Amino acid sequence: MKNILSILAAAAVVFLFSLTPLAAEEKNAAAPAPAAPAAETKAEAPAPATEAPAAAKTEESSGGGIGKNIYNIGRGVVNVGTCWMEVFRCMLYRNAEAPFFGFIAGACEGAGFTVMRAFTGVTDILFLGFEPGNIFEPRFSEFVWESPWMPEKKLQFATPVLPQD
Repeated sequence: MKNILSILAAAAVVFLFSLTPLAAEEKNAAAPAPAAPAAETKAEAPAPATEAPAAAKTEESSGGGIGKNIYNIGRGVVNVGTCWMEVFRCMLYRNAEAPFFGFIAGACEGAGFTVMRAFTGVTDILFLGFEPGNIFEPRFSEFVWESPWMPEKKLQFATPVLPQD
């Protein structure tokens, strides 16, 4: 078993480092072509100049490359380790909306979110950080501590005030 894990780890490292030349080639491909004589490029000169910064912006904004994959693998490891906290988070969240019954509903919801968080963590690790689509949303953030632990104040339960005689 130990040998299999070391082989898988070595294969993952080789695979991840094999991606770095591709990123360098993409940057070189996005660079504008060498300048031609001025008479031929007067109409064409603005097009490559505007395309290259746009390509650089999309690469920077998407966070592509090896760094994004390592981030996603780290997110997977953290999510597998902290998935159990979803039960307590959902219990607190639902109890703020409806006392006592919120513990029961929150425990059920938390169990489902625990499975979801563990599943997303395992898939991030197994797919080496390549994500087909983003499943995270405000109620189910990338990390458990980014998810809401308490509902908005207007949604929280307030003790009714009885009229005084």
